[in-house]
Amino acid sequence: MHKPDPIGEIDLAAYVDDQLDAERRVEVEAWLAANPQAAANVMADLRARDALRLLAADRAPVPGRLAAVAGRLDRALSRRAMWSLAPRTALAASAVALVSLLGVELAGGLTSPAEAAPRYVAEAAMAHRVALVRAGMASQPEVATLDAAEMQRVTGLVMPKLPAGWRVLDAQLFPSDDGPSLQMTVDRGDGEPVSLFAVRARTGAPENPLVVRDGKEAVAYWQEGEMALALTGDEPEAELDAVAGALARSTAG
Repeated sequence: MHKPDPIGEIDLAAYVDDQLDAERRVEVEAWLAANPQAAANVMADLRARDALRLLAADRAPVPGRLAAVAGRLDRALSRRAMWSLAPRTALAASAVALVSLLGVELAGGLTSPAEAAPRYVAEAAMAHRVALVRAGMASQPEVATLDAAEMQRVTGLVMPKLPAGWRVLDAQLFPSDDGPSLQMTVDRGDGEPVSLFAVRARTGAPENPLVVRDGKEAVAYWQEGEMALALTGDEPEAELDAVAGALARSTAG
């Protein structure tokens, strides 16, 4: 019986770019079914690929979205080892050309359109707004204590460890499409509260935070294992992206 060759980065990149024959594609899909984190990353890359193809067909919406799609796809391609070994495909070249045309800086966290983000991002933004309303109501006392062990035992939610100097002002459970979610209002020591939102879901969110704008709030969202996380605040996107990046790095693994 034929034993499939090991699945590597080259196979995943070829899968995303429709470069595999039917037999190898089935083998890759079987491997992805047993590796959910890799599958989530590949799904995100497939969405970026399809968005870029819509752009090439002149059916994509506005320039702001084009920049986000191009940046997301370029970061996805940069993860694949094959691009250092072989020429890029026409799709990859299109992404690079588009990035150059729009002058998008790829080194940091790009702002992408909120409507292209996972659905929990909108829930995180709404939870942040509700928390601000609660903070101004005498009849709605804040809950500043959080038993992380109890929260994990009862709901399955695992919150990242907060950096030194961060103080929880309020913690509330919210319903979401993916089950119970937790919103924490946090003081980082600068007087500007931010909300940390967590829900147990596989969303296809990136491991490194990506920032979107939802109304006046900026939301940085990312995935840590089985937890989908979002940091929301009324502050510049670049600043929130830096804070979320530091939080994600401190809790990774």
